[in-house]
Amino acid sequence: MGRVRWLPVVALLGALSMALPARADSNTLTFKDPSGDWAVAAQDIVQVTLRSVSDRSGHWLDAHISLAAPVGPAYTTYVVTFQIGPTCYALATSTVNGAPVQQSAGGASISPASLASATCTNAGPMTGAPATSVAHGSTVEIRAPYALGLRRGLRATGVTVAVGTQPVQVRVGIGSTTPAVSTGDFATTNAVFALR
Repeated sequence: MGRVRWLPVVALLGALSMALPARADSNTLTFKDPSGDWAVAAQDIVQVTLRSVSDRSGHWLDAHISLAAPVGPAYTTYVVTFQIGPTCYALATSTVNGAPVQQSAGGASISPASLASATCTNAGPMTGAPATSVAHGSTVEIRAPYALGLRRGLRATGVTVAVGTQPVQVRVGIGSTTPAVSTGDFATTNAVFALR
């Protein structure tokens, strides 16, 4: 008889656990870059925060790039790169006139942000997935759901951020901790970043 009395309580707790949202699990990596090390303040990286978030709605990466001045009118590219095993990833966006670029041609629209992956040795094709971006004040945010092999438990290394007015190319080779930037400001960390 005692077990029967607890049955409604157990059923109620079970129903509540299904109705309430699960607590989000996240991992955050924040690193700084010296202010004033790049001549253009609107492209001078001050701080980068990379978050990996997991909740009932899914898994995503969120990058916040803080600059020394508000996002400017010049066409500017923002790229966050990292490596997982032999694969290099890039989370990127571009702005013009202080807002993400919207490009269209012949009725086709191109997203101003993307997540891309390729082998770090450049031996294979690059693949891409959609991302979103927003610029507000002196911060640019890029967000992408997990795709292209990203999943919980993987560990990213060689996290690098580059910002510049020309097309920015950043490559971190396998085993290398030194990025090669063609133009613009960059920030890097040797920290290992775990995906949630």
